[in-house]
Amino acid sequence: MSHDAEHALGPGLTNASNESLRQLLTALRSRSLQIPVTAPALAHAGLGHLSQELAPFLDLDAQALQLVVGAVLAERARSSKRRLELVWSGSDAGVSYARYTKLVIPELIGSAARQVTIAGYSFDQGAGIFGALHAAMAERSVTVRLFLDIKQLRERLEAQLTKERRKSRLAPLDAARSAGLTAYAVSVLDLFMELHWPAGALRPELYYDPRTADPQPRVYASLHAKCLIVDCERSLITSANFTGRAQDHNIEAGVLIYDKTYAEDLERQWNNLIESGDVVRAQ
Repeated sequence: MSHDAEHALGPGLTNASNESLRQLLTALRSRSLQIPVTAPALAHAGLGHLSQELAPFLDLDAQALQLVVGAVLAERARSSKRRLELVWSGSDAGVSYARYTKLVIPELIGSAARQVTIAGYSFDQGAGIFGALHAAMAERSVTVRLFLDIKQLRERLEAQLTKERRKSRLAPLDAARSAGLTAYAVSVLDLFMELHWPAGALRPELYYDPRTADPQPRVYASLHAKCLIVDCERSLITSANFTGRAQDHNIEAGVLIYDKTYAEDLERQWNNLIESGDVVRAQ
């Protein structure tokens, strides 16, 4: 096949995640995807994001397409070489192959070329990550997204400002609460960024779960996940918050995953929350 012909066909299924291919296979087997495959048919089946990837296979019947998709998934499973590393905080006496959380996190951020996504329940300057994130944005134009818990941020701000005898700084937060949950959440985020993010015009994209801004929710919930995704290629899943105590003193365990498909799947989970409105971006 010529280079021009390969270019015309596009990437095929190479860039489709495993989860997307599984969903496609399920739709074909259940006949919820109309054959022949067209862009409207894919959209109707909730698979519109696969339109470009499936372009070379539009002439196949349902059985043939199932065989192709099944073969791709089987080959990926056979050839996958997922690499995992144990990430650890706290006491580490004796023989160990673990890497320290406080070293892994800045290393991951420093390796980012395009995007960093971080979700965490609790943050403070003690973790030392905000300087690294700001540098990635300023020096390499890396997109940074933070997913945050408003209730936990407020509690940390209150503890910090009370200790520093600057509790009056909390007054705008209480005033904003009377204007609604959105105004209150933005006020908390603005104060948090003012006190913890390096000075300058560059700011990350901030997302939050609206339930965590509600002082009287119907169901109490937290944005409790702690993970970091770099360039949709490397992922850290950890019990550790992004705080100095969690990095240096607590006993925490995590796993660093070098697997593009897993990173893409994890990134998609956060994107799904944005699209559904379960988390919202602070404007």
